[in-house]
Amino acid sequence: MASAESLLRMMDGRHGLPRADAVSFNTLLSGYAHAMQPERVHALVRQMRECGLAPNIKTYTTLISSYARTSQPLKAHGVLEEMVLAGIVPDLVAFNTLLSAHAKMADSSAAHALVGQMTALGVEPDVVTFNTLISACARAHQPEQAHRALEEMQRRHLTPDHLSFSGVVHAYTLVGNRHAAEGLLRQMRSAGIGADAVAYNSLMAMHARAGDANAAIDC
Repeated sequence: MASAESLLRMMDGRHGLPRADAVSFNTLLSGYAHAMQPERVHALVRQMRECGLAPNIKTYTTLISSYARTSQPLKAHGVLEEMVLAGIVPDLVAFNTLLSAHAKMADSSAAHALVGQMTALGVEPDVVTFNTLISACARAHQPEQAHRALEEMQRRHLTPDHLSFSGVVHAYTLVGNRHAAEGLLRQMRSAGIGADAVAYNSLMAMHARAGDANAAIDC
């Protein structure tokens, strides 16, 4: 990364190289984001502005991703708000990236608010959006909200996948609701979606926690 940054500094129009543009900066930003160095990403965005270049949607999304990857959802959300103030509507990737950060922190309230903000700005949630929302609810031990997210997917004519159902099954098992979890498994099968290892492992773990070894084996 140091060599790439040195090359970027030389791209000033005075070393026989073209002047750095937004693509040049965004390429380096992506590298630092993948290396989980959000402060370096932020510094490069500042440098980009000093060069007279305006951050674009790729720039902002990369900065959001860098904060999300390092579990800093508040900073990531601040970047999202900055985008909106700059007149740039965040795209689905930006929203889903920030949503994943809220899910990892089990912040279902922030996750729901973000989905509401998406729709208010005309950005349609997709299956990934709802699966991530389900994950946030599961981590927060809110299975009913996870189930409502699954139903909202269907109302929006989005087809839930095995991750959607398994996420809700997992949410119910975390609170020991065997009846609801097994009902979801039946619903999966009737929808032609095979239950994955996550769903069955969640059930087994629930039975094991309850001391029901026979039920765990039957799974």
